[in-house]
Parts: sequence; C-alpha cells; structure tokens
Amino acid sequence: MPPFSCVAQLLSRSERHRRCRRRPTRFSISRGRHVVLPGLINTHHHFYQHLTRAVPGAQDRELFGWLKTLYPIWANLTAGAVYTSAQMAVAELMLSGCTTSSDHLYLFPNDCSLDDEIRAVCEMGMRFHASRGSMSVGESNGGLPPDSLVENESHILRDSQRLIETYHDNQRHAMIRITLAPCSPFRCRPI
Repeated sequence: MPPFSCVAQLLSRSERHRRCRRRPTRFSISRGRHVVLPGLINTHHHFYQHLTRAVPGAQDRELFGWLKTLYPIWANLTAGAVYTSAQMAVAELMLSGCTTSSDHLYLFPNDCSLDDEIRAVCEMGMRFHASRGSMSVGESNGGLPPDSLVENESHILRDSQRLIETYHDNQRHAMIRITLAPCSPFRCRPI
C-alpha cells in the first residue's frame, strides 16, 4: 500500500487515472485547499501503562515510587490486557496523526508476550517497532522490580531470538521491526 493511501482514495478513480497519465509520478494527490502532512512518529511508549494511568496511589509520585506502586498491579497483566492496551494506545496515536510507533514492553507476567502486542498493532494497521524489553534483577538481588516480574537471562535471549526470527522485517518501509531493549542497569544483569 503506498504512503498516504487513505488520502489517495479520496480522489475519484478517473481523477487518479487522468493525473497518473499526465505525470510520471508513482501517485499524486490533488486536494485543492487542503494540507497533507506526513504521519507523526512516536519514538517511545509503554502501551500497557494505559491501563493504569489513573491509579490514585501512583499519581504525582517520583519515578521509583510510581513504579513500586504499579508493579504489583502490572504483575496481574494478561495477554488480553496487553492486546487491549495496545489497541487503545494505537487508536489514540492514530487519532493524533501518528502512523509509526515504538513500544517498550518489558513485563511478561502470566501469559503475556510481545506477540499479543504485535497482533493488536498489526490489526490496527500502524507501522510498529516492537521493543522486547527485559528485566533480570529483582528485589532479592538488589533490583527495583518484584522477583515475580523478572526473567532469567537465558529465557530473555531465547525469546528475543524467536521474536526476531518470527517478526523482524529489515526491508525499507517495513511494517514490523523488532528491537531489543533491556530496561536499565539496576534492573538487568550484564550477560
């Protein structure tokens, strides 16, 4: 599908054919007094956090206090919640003119996986750079997140490789790309 395909659909078929014969361009857009802007790009997001952005105990907290308040809630995330939050976030982004987004998913409790988020975003039709986040240092080892939300390094590496092999498209204008995104030095052990 060419860029601006939804805008190009506004032109009648005969108008598109007439203009394409006149100009040797791939496609053309004629909208009189309208302005066409390129899609916006969102470079950092956490889609799942849409589900908890109004939790009273987390409001107006410093980062670590905010995380400590929300980690126990996020520990109950499910695949369905990851899927739904991704569709909510993408709908909001699209309504604001965003056509490409990156998301950093680093919590995988219960049955959650990055696959759920990728499926949701693909169904919405947005170009997506899915970041496979990771946390391997829990509270018992001096980290910030509860031990129930961290993963061991071998699982992180296996799942990262699986995601790259399954979804990553290195072609120009690819709709899905995978990035690897360890959270921070105090939540990940060097491998």
